[in-house]
Amino acid sequence: AILNATKATLNIVIVDASGSMYRFGEVPQASVNQHLEDLKTPPDGREQICMVVSFADQWKINVIPCLATEVVPMTDYDADGNTLLYKTVYKVIRMFLDKYKLSAHAQENLEVVIGVFSDGDDTRSKPPYQTKDYQPKLQAFAGEAIEAGWHLHSFGLGIDAVDLATKMGFPTDEDHCHQSAATPEGVRESTMHFTECSTRIFDQDFKPQTEPGDQT
Repeated sequence: AILNATKATLNIVIVDASGSMYRFGEVPQASVNQHLEDLKTPPDGREQICMVVSFADQWKINVIPCLATEVVPMTDYDADGNTLLYKTVYKVIRMFLDKYKLSAHAQENLEVVIGVFSDGDDTRSKPPYQTKDYQPKLQAFAGEAIEAGWHLHSFGLGIDAVDLATKMGFPTDEDHCHQSAATPEGVRESTMHFTECSTRIFDQDFKPQTEPGDQT
């Protein structure tokens, strides 16, 4: 259903939930939920399909892919454990990329925007914690996603966003890398920035449908 959407944006938040994020209290969850709320009325008028994934010792889907207008706010964010960054981002990209590349309709109508938020280095995606080294696998898939026209954004919370992007194979220009202070306000600011990045007008020819009774 996602790949068959018409003039839609697939908006994916991937947020660090390792133990170091505990210092931000409820702010990460509240900020992500505000992002989801803002997706209901995006300025570009595109239909928003949203998804939220978090990672610590394991990765989990906190908000399943759904229309922003139907989303249930995240309630299970819990900062504890290590940082399974590379494997998580790899799994999320792989979840959609192959099907996207095989769908002419998706390539024509669906924009994919991913924002990765982290306050530290990966400590869990390489041996001996994993049977495979997921960093090169992620970098390869990120390269394919960029070639497919996906928009991959990195948000460093008190860490170098360019370094974070480089390690994941994401773009390192200032439009895709954003660094903020490791503070609750920094978390809020980064999330608001991603909202802006992911709701700008991708298709200048796209016009939101008018509601019944609207004047044209």
